[in-house]
Amino acid sequence: MSANLYLTGFMGSGKSSVGRRLADAMGRTFVDMDVEIEVREGRPIAAIFRRDGEAYFREREQALLAELAARDDLVVATGGGIVESPANRTRMAESGEVVWLYQDLTRAVERAVAQGIARPLLGESADAALERAQALWKRRQWWYAEAPVWVDARDGTPAEVASRVLDARRWREVGPVAGWVLAGGRACPVLVGHGLVERLDAVVTLLAERDRLGGSALVVTDRAVREFGERAGRALGRAGWRTALAEVGPGESAKRLEQLAALYREAVHAGVDRRGLVVAVGGGATLDVAGFMAATYMRGVAWVGVPTTLLAQVDAGIGGKTAVNVPEAKNLVGAFHQPLAVLADLDALATLPPKELASGMAEVIKHGLVGDARLWERLARDEPPSGAAGRPGAAAEMASIVARAAAVKALVVSEDPTERGRRIVLNFGHTTGHALEAAGGFARWSHGEAVAIGMVTAAMLSARLGLLRDPALVDRLRATLRRHGLPVDAGPRPPDAGRLWELMSADKKRQAGRRRWVLLEAPGEPVVSEAVDLALFESVWHEQHRGGEASSA
Repeated sequence: MSANLYLTGFMGSGKSSVGRRLADAMGRTFVDMDVEIEVREGRPIAAIFRRDGEAYFREREQALLAELAARDDLVVATGGGIVESPANRTRMAESGEVVWLYQDLTRAVERAVAQGIARPLLGESADAALERAQALWKRRQWWYAEAPVWVDARDGTPAEVASRVLDARRWREVGPVAGWVLAGGRACPVLVGHGLVERLDAVVTLLAERDRLGGSALVVTDRAVREFGERAGRALGRAGWRTALAEVGPGESAKRLEQLAALYREAVHAGVDRRGLVVAVGGGATLDVAGFMAATYMRGVAWVGVPTTLLAQVDAGIGGKTAVNVPEAKNLVGAFHQPLAVLADLDALATLPPKELASGMAEVIKHGLVGDARLWERLARDEPPSGAAGRPGAAAEMASIVARAAAVKALVVSEDPTERGRRIVLNFGHTTGHALEAAGGFARWSHGEAVAIGMVTAAMLSARLGLLRDPALVDRLRATLRRHGLPVDAGPRPPDAGRLWELMSADKKRQAGRRRWVLLEAPGEPVVSEAVDLALFESVWHEQHRGGEASSA
């Protein structure tokens, strides 16, 4: 006998149909909780809601879950709202495995309506169903995301989705998974934990079986973490791979076309073919250039990311955006190419200087502001910085924060893998930040420092435009950034606002020639706006740097 398997997800995500096929494949008993409650009550759920209300239904649901948790060897299709109860979430986690079937919200609602099954929480009107569903989704999404396994249910037959569940469950043997990037029916696990680089042999063995990989691998690293790159190479060797090591320059210097050409030659000499593998070990720049090399070498080969900086572990290393720079703009030449897995080894953070850790915290703070208000509130508390050395439980706290921030990135990317919609919210602070980096020759400010300054600019613009419901957030943001060792302005002699505006003209987020800004209404509620013109930007930039002398640098 074994623990239960609980399928969670929004209404219309296919939990019942997938659950039946999983139960058949695993030789288990299938239970559909909604159907079981209807049988016991002798009436449909809609009638239960009408006569006795939602509170009564939730009591019955919780009682049934307690019964099922005391049994073994079940596949359970839960109701969409079961995750709203902390007691339910705890009971499922303690009595089995929890899998989230991820479904596009609009499609889920359309499917629910098309099935003709009464959905009490969506109301009687189909026109109002999506609006109500959006409110439910906003409330529940992070409870769904607590599941250790996410599976893409947006396409494929129930049997195919069930097969994805069985495949994804194997990752529990490798290490702790913080989140999953779901794209094109594939799932890229993002593992966050200590000692993960030593588990690379188990990772590539699993991938080789699934994706028919084998032969030669190229490990791309930079000299700052060469030891981690060498450890990755030894792990690959234990799994039977022939491995070569290629070293790239530090930071943004790695993201040059000349460096890219050198990596192509290294791959050829290493014998990497279409079944081969690229393993990127380093910070965001290393993963950017190695990932782009993997995307374009032989028209695309598989790759695995091993981010070693905080910034890369929570942001740059997740999501498959790969690129190199050209003199005209940062990341202008690139491709979307999802890694097969991301291993965020927390041991690497011990080697980072304080400035690098602070730079990564900028992206953590950004993820809280645009994606998870609870993470933002945790970071904004008026106390020593999260994970600060010497603070009791600092290591465990940092692990928790990295996992949460990585999950934010994974969830947003899963919703929009190729940045055609919601993914743009991850660029909060980056419109000004990227322009600042270019104005400083990619040397005056680190990426995280530039983003921190850009987030203050964006928050001030949000307040000026009347979008920000609580203008006091601007000051809270400044205080939070300072507490984590980050700048809130560009210092003495900031770049001229007009020069920054020109540099923004090369920004990839432009649409029909217009600059698009990611602004805020409240933590966790970003908006995209084209209402910022040069006059407004200059005014806010000057206010942000009141007393500073503008520089043309």
